Amino acid sequence: MAERAVIWEEKRATMVSTWTEQIVCTRRTDGTFSLRHFAFDDEGTSALPGDTRIKSPARFVDSLLGMNESFVLQEICDEICTKIEALDPVFAQRVRAYIAAEK
Repeated sequence: MAERAVIWEEKRATMVSTWTEQIVCTRRTDGTFSLRHFAFDDEGTSALPGDTRIKSPARFVDSLLGMNESFVLQEICDEICTKIEALDPVFAQRVRAYIAAEK
């Protein structure tokens, strides 16, 4: 059975609305990962573009950056990788190593 974790969440607002954005990581039964980007507001939930069948840390990081271009990976690495560890500690360590090498 697939396992999921919310790896990033942020409340956002403008002068006329408020909403919450989330990125959910799923570890699928075949060992690959998917990332889904959601926005929640008073009117419901919107699913934004995501990525599936992620096998490498490089693709995982590229997908994250595509979902939120304001991410500074070195700043959010611990937060995100700690949450990924609950799904797959080895992959979380590989993501940490990839981000560290990208400095």
